[in-house]
Amino acid sequence: MRKLMLRMASVALLGASFMANADWVERGFDHFENLGNDTITLTYGDLGAHEYVKLNWDLFIIDTWDGYEDGSSNATDFWGFGVDGNEYVWSFQASANVSRDNNPDRTGVRYYGDVSSLPVTAYRTIPMVMYYENYNDGWIIPHTGESLTITFFARGLQSLHDESWAISDVFIATGNSEIALNEIGNLQDVSTPGNPLVMAGLLFPILYLIRKTKK
Repeated sequence: MRKLMLRMASVALLGASFMANADWVERGFDHFENLGNDTITLTYGDLGAHEYVKLNWDLFIIDTWDGYEDGSSNATDFWGFGVDGNEYVWSFQASANVSRDNNPDRTGVRYYGDVSSLPVTAYRTIPMVMYYENYNDGWIIPHTGESLTITFFARGLQSLHDESWAISDVFIATGNSEIALNEIGNLQDVSTPGNPLVMAGLLFPILYLIRKTKK
């Protein structure tokens, strides 16, 4: 038993990192209400030194997203996000029409008819939602500024009762590496616990058990 406890303490020490090289900026922002040709703006300041910003979110494309009639200047429905004014925009089609849909994430799950399991509202007679969990497996954008403005937006949509969108589980972090956040927003490049105080809190019970075992 004493050898086992000593081994546990050794593993805890070897697995610890006292230098976290990434920091949370946002953890779990949600906006489930239907949005149309709207923009969500998230602004942050006093960021520490970093080389990248990392973003993850879930996206809901609600109802038709079929654009207007062909030939119209608004014949395509667009959705995108921006980082400090630099935009990343794609066309979306509910029917995944290849000629119009250049959305980079092809893993969306289509809910048709019954969308009751989702936290959003669809208004069409036969409701439809395309749900993208951890859209595109996240994004890593070079960034070094002390402030950060993130926008999410759509363009070319018809009324909210015909075409809308929502967003949830927005996680944002800064870091010094290109390691991505994972699907639940964990910082993969920060060791756990990664903090001297937390580490001490874990070691003290182990050391206490070791001493108790010696007796």
